[in-house]
Amino acid sequence: ASCSSSATGTPLTSTVTRETVSLDSVRTSLADAAGACDELGAQLLSHLLTQSPGTNALASPLSLALALALVADGATDATTQGYDKLLGVSGQERDQTWSAVQTALNRNDRSLDGFDPGKPPETPLVHVANHVVVVDRKDLTVSQTYLDTVLRWFSAQIEKVPLGDLADNLSKWADKNTAGLIKKTGIEVTGDTALVLQNALLFAAQWDTPFKAEDTREDTFTRTDGSTTQTKFMHGTRTVPYAYGQGWAAVRLGYQGGELDGQGLAMDVVLPTQGTSPADLPPATWAQASAALDQAAAGPDQNEVKIVLPKLDLTSGPTELLEMLKALGLDTSSLDGIALGLSISQVVQQVRLLVDEEGTVAAAPT
Repeated sequence: ASCSSSATGTPLTSTVTRETVSLDSVRTSLADAAGACDELGAQLLSHLLTQSPGTNALASPLSLALALALVADGATDATTQGYDKLLGVSGQERDQTWSAVQTALNRNDRSLDGFDPGKPPETPLVHVANHVVVVDRKDLTVSQTYLDTVLRWFSAQIEKVPLGDLADNLSKWADKNTAGLIKKTGIEVTGDTALVLQNALLFAAQWDTPFKAEDTREDTFTRTDGSTTQTKFMHGTRTVPYAYGQGWAAVRLGYQGGELDGQGLAMDVVLPTQGTSPADLPPATWAQASAALDQAAAGPDQNEVKIVLPKLDLTSGPTELLEMLKALGLDTSSLDGIALGLSISQVVQQVRLLVDEEGTVAAAPT
């Protein structure tokens, strides 16, 4: 997925070629993987909203899941250590399923040269890349079998880097694979750092029906703690899938050119009932909302909906997720499949989200 070069890294070679897996070949396990990703997203939102109530919570469960899939291939026992539960699938079927998800997303991939994050492209862009960086140290021997596996299923770019160059290498890779939206790695390099796995996800697309700039105006936005602020809202009336449930209503906004092989790209917007914090909604809400919108989209009738949506330009700082994953049952020790003596010391995600009248641009390295 990524062929970016680095001035400091030495590429590590493999005789294995990338294996392409289609979604049709993993249909039996795909629903379990998607359900696990929905659950991971709900847990991420709950964790972030609990940690910092009243603030914006930005998370990419997909980027985290793909990063965990990379680690799972090096776990001593991915099942007993909790990776398979978090990813919804076990063994080689786990690799095949998440590899198929990555391949399906990258159907909209292309060169990032000349990409302008400030202007969503007419043709949707979805870029997924993976990076394995081995620190050049005498006490570390990384399994070639592991490197072959993450290259085979996830097209990981693999390289060896001196410890002193590691932070710069990670930042340059994140910068390149998020088209400049995230310029600096959130990983804190220490003397004990032996290996870093990176996933990057970049999304950019125009609305199938853009909002009119002249209809954008300032109004009051109410935060979850009841306080208010002034922000710019886009206005429009759309005939779109609409659904509602206990404590929420939702619409699906499509993107231009997102339809390919029956697979579309869309934003599901879930609005809690007035006075309800997203943190108070049951974790299953997000998956239920998307499923209800799937059903509404497949039905004969669509609803004409008045939409008032805030313009967004949001950035999260580096968010540490290690303790959250441990609380979900992940055993972060015993990565003997990568190298003896390794354990996870940091799990960091950064997210950037821009939403305006033309469309959406978003990025997340984990």
